[in-house]
Amino acid sequence: MQAAVVRSPLVYGPGVRANFLRLLRWVDQGRLLPLGAIRNQRSLISVWSLCDVLIRLLDHPAATGRTWMVSDGQDISTPELVRRIASTMGRRPMLLSVPVPLLRVAGAFLGKGAELRRLCGSLTVDIAPTRERLDWSPPLSMDEALARTVGWYLSQAQLLR
Repeated sequence: MQAAVVRSPLVYGPGVRANFLRLLRWVDQGRLLPLGAIRNQRSLISVWSLCDVLIRLLDHPAATGRTWMVSDGQDISTPELVRRIASTMGRRPMLLSVPVPLLRVAGAFLGKGAELRRLCGSLTVDIAPTRERLDWSPPLSMDEALARTVGWYLSQAQLLR
């Protein structure tokens, strides 16, 4: 038996939980989010792109014995993610620019330090080798995948609150 390893950043799509679901809720509720001053970069991958690359790996001759980094191919800041989610929901993004050091102090005081570090920190992956060696590109743009995810959220919003 031969194996390949797939390393992915945060996966989003229908059924998403944790911080991503919380972000969807906050934007939907029109909450003022103190995230406007964050200047990070995050890689994400939609469940559709992840499934697509997994299918590609099943029978690709270069697949085995390697570690494959995957993402939507576009890194995005947390405030930009909020803006795109809000736009897809037809809402105005409610972002307040609070300095990141102040956010970190508040997060530590509230026992949410780790959660805030994830929201403020950068985490990117380089998918160039995956694109080149597997001749693979994400099948959906991030905006298309976010629209599908927001559509799922809105259809389930009463159940998810």
